[in-house]
Amino acid sequence: MNDDEPALDDPVGQSLRGRHTHLSRRFGRAATYLTDVATFSSVSVDPDAEDWADLAGLLGPGAFADMFSSPAVPPPGWEPVFSLEGRQMTWPGDGRPGRTRSASDTDVVELGADSVPEMLDLAARTEPGPFWPRTHELGTYLGVRV
Repeated sequence: MNDDEPALDDPVGQSLRGRHTHLSRRFGRAATYLTDVATFSSVSVDPDAEDWADLAGLLGPGAFADMFSSPAVPPPGWEPVFSLEGRQMTWPGDGRPGRTRSASDTDVVELGADSVPEMLDLAARTEPGPFWPRTHELGTYLGVRV
């Protein structure tokens, strides 16, 4: 992938090569997040056998490669665990679209490292997908405390 292609064509790969480089592990043209951050992995947009071998070596035997929104198609011999179409949403505005915040609205708070135990507990109870001790480092997480 070159820098002229839109970031949303390969969001995981772009993140691992850019803003989240400090949270990544790499080998050859394969990259994945540190194991306590996320399961997302990436190879080149047009991978060859060497790229897939690099990813296999990076992950280790029996590991899970979450190829969320990747345009790459795994080679024969890679067993799909599940397939889920992802949705990417963007909104260029500020605040809530079409709505003014009122005094009675619930306060939304930014969650950080001190909130990790509660975040892990909620993820364990609701099973939204993988959430690890350092997942919050991917970006801003917001929550409502009740």
